[in-house]
Amino acid sequence: ARDRRIQLKSLKLAKLMKKDSEQLLKTYAFKQGDIYRICTLVQLKVVPDVGITGKEPVERMQSIYTSLIHFKGLFDTISEQQRDLLYPADDTLHSMLIEAQSRIKDLANNLLMTFPKLSVVKGQESSPLANGNYFQQKLFGCSVLKKYTEFLSQVVKEL
Repeated sequence: ARDRRIQLKSLKLAKLMKKDSEQLLKTYAFKQGDIYRICTLVQLKVVPDVGITGKEPVERMQSIYTSLIHFKGLFDTISEQQRDLLYPADDTLHSMLIEAQSRIKDLANNLLMTFPKLSVVKGQESSPLANGNYFQQKLFGCSVLKKYTEFLSQVVKEL
């Protein structure tokens, strides 16, 4: 019964995260200017494809969990970049990024509680574009947020 409550809570959280990710992407795009149009036209490989893999439920949850941890690290990078790119720091975008990071962590923790056999993973290193010039950093952020939104669509279907 407890696991079922956590699963339902996780689904609700994932749906909220999906909705928020769409708004975050729009806000990010607005704050970055014309970069969003370029980002939609160019398919960058700065973020690996994150699909949900595995045949068994625990394998699929491991895939989701691993991707969440990866995105958490990427969001750390984007938050850091935004402090450098936006003068003065944009409170709206910054708070949206912080909230997304918190929810990523919460959903990952819910998965660990529901599936105790999941392997705990560490975040991965960022893309070289993450440390590039301003233009590259903006493209990096846009690409990450687009992939994150696509990933959450898959998560909602899976949960």
